[in-house]
Amino acid sequence: MKQRSQPSNYEKIAFDIASRIVSGDLLVGSKISGRTKMSSEYNVSSETIRKALKLLELAYVVRVHPHSGVVIEDSQHAINYLNQRKAFMSVESLKDELHDLLTQKKKLNQKIDGVMQELMMAMDRFGFSDPLHRSDFTVSKYHTFVNTSIKSLALYQKTQATIIAIKRGNELITSPGPDAILMEKDKVMVIIPKERMHDLTQFLASSLESDKES
Repeated sequence: MKQRSQPSNYEKIAFDIASRIVSGDLLVGSKISGRTKMSSEYNVSSETIRKALKLLELAYVVRVHPHSGVVIEDSQHAINYLNQRKAFMSVESLKDELHDLLTQKKKLNQKIDGVMQELMMAMDRFGFSDPLHRSDFTVSKYHTFVNTSIKSLALYQKTQATIIAIKRGNELITSPGPDAILMEKDKVMVIIPKERMHDLTQFLASSLESDKES
């Protein structure tokens, strides 16, 4: 399971120091407490403080003088640093959310695939007692709808047939979405009211006829 992105301690401390500069709690030109005192204040190691100050120095918020301490350089740079960090954290949060949604989608698709395969097997076994009929057709290069989307085909509107799966080579695409493309040699599986089978047959025939005429 993917771990959610969390800022490190030194990133949190750098963010806090920058926030205190922007709020006026720490003034430009003043010195920040030594690393030992700050370690005690934030309850972290002096190395963590050093990393936090290094981040702020790279952003031109503070200047670290080896022998005289840390001086606050610029409040505007502190504002810029805060804005950049907020934007970064927002992006990381969205990435985490997207990962969660993709994981949920994968699980849902697996469940849909399982149910769809069970449905197709059940319809093959007990189709005589169901008002819906399962039918298959293969997309030919002569069909006018080859290389077009299911949505463009508008099969349900014209025949009340619902596409439940597409067999493409060794791949079975169950419950294809409206933007799925129908390609040559695809075996398309549909369920349709038995009384509308004639409409489906006529639709497929007319697609071939119109293509041949052109």
